[in-house]
Amino acid sequence: MHIFINSKSQKTLFTHHNTKAGVYGRLSVMQGTVCYFGFPDGNATEPDLELIIEAGSFGISPPLKWHRIELLTDDTWFNIDFFGHPPGRGHRKSG
Repeated sequence: MHIFINSKSQKTLFTHHNTKAGVYGRLSVMQGTVCYFGFPDGNATEPDLELIIEAGSFGISPPLKWHRIELLTDDTWFNIDFFGHPPGRGHRKSG
């Protein structure tokens, strides 16, 4: 597990980016507060989702969702875990 501490966090987390197809990101806040901004696409400048994540809570970013985060407190500590299905597994067609 990698813990991000405000000034030592990767700069890409604070810029417009997305996750790969089939990959979910879970942002867990251990201390402080983070704001997650979700965007409808890669060109959007206005978020379609704002989620405040406080210490002891987490937020999920779905696959291919454009997003960025903002630290709302100077003492913020958080981590990000990624989850997904191996290709060809976990998705079934009904019928």
